[in-house]
Amino acid sequence: LGQKSGLFLKVTSKGVSGHSAYPNRGENAVLKMMGFITNLLTTFPTPNKNSTADDLFDQITVSPNRITGGTGANVIPDFCSVQIDIRIPPNTSRQEVVNKIEALATKHNVETKADLLGQGWLLNKDTRLFSVAEKCTSKVTGSPVNFIRKMGTNDGKYYSNSNSEIINIGPGDPKLSHTPHETVLKKQLVMARLIYFNIANELSTP
Repeated sequence: LGQKSGLFLKVTSKGVSGHSAYPNRGENAVLKMMGFITNLLTTFPTPNKNSTADDLFDQITVSPNRITGGTGANVIPDFCSVQIDIRIPPNTSRQEVVNKIEALATKHNVETKADLLGQGWLLNKDTRLFSVAEKCTSKVTGSPVNFIRKMGTNDGKYYSNSNSEIINIGPGDPKLSHTPHETVLKKQLVMARLIYFNIANELSTP
């Protein structure tokens, strides 16, 4: 029933190389980056292990996922780069998030490049789309429908600015996304195809 917007952030820090036996003679780009990341995670704290899905959906989350830097074990690194995945609730201003990031970047003297991935959305349960989707899904699966708000992203985020009604229905288990155990059962694919057909058929009828 909802989806966050995404922000992929690339951060680059620069330093001055030198022999690591004399750390005082150079400027360590990795340490500079560590300061930025620490400050970023203080501004947008990581949810605790007991956080519910609703807790996560209403919170800005930050995940530094890939970092590179330096040229050798005995050389003070003169560069460091990190890629960070930030998820933003639909009712939170993306520009305010970007402004906070830019302020931290200035404080730590690092460069940032932000790639905003669409706009988050929420579907009102009073809409026809919701009632049709619930009816068709329950009919095919033979059980009550448990709608959730999704942390990951899909193409719906590119249509939300046009005031389109959006719903995301598909097979698989969200808890297994991007894990070694991520799978989709053939039975689920067949059911999903039938659900999509029934929804389209219902909505095409006035």
